[in-house]
Amino acid sequence: EVKRLRAMLKTTLEETVPLEKALEGLEKAKPAGGAEGADDSDGEDNRVSCEKCSRKFNPDRIEKHSNVCKGPSVPRSASSR
Repeated sequence: EVKRLRAMLKTTLEETVPLEKALEGLEKAKPAGGAEGADDSDGEDNRVSCEKCSRKFNPDRIEKHSNVCKGPSVPRSASSR
């Protein structure tokens, strides 16, 4: 029984250590973009508003959005559901 438990512990440790190192790397990394990356460290919002729908996007994404934007969205009425 002791040998089996030692083997299980060894396997668990071998699998856990690389996972912990990977998690440490993720915690140190900064987000590459998206909602969390929209603000700079100084708190300034650098996003650009779409001329059609007024939604805000990161400057590198506004062109792509503008190409597919259909304008302001109109809420569906309760009767059309």
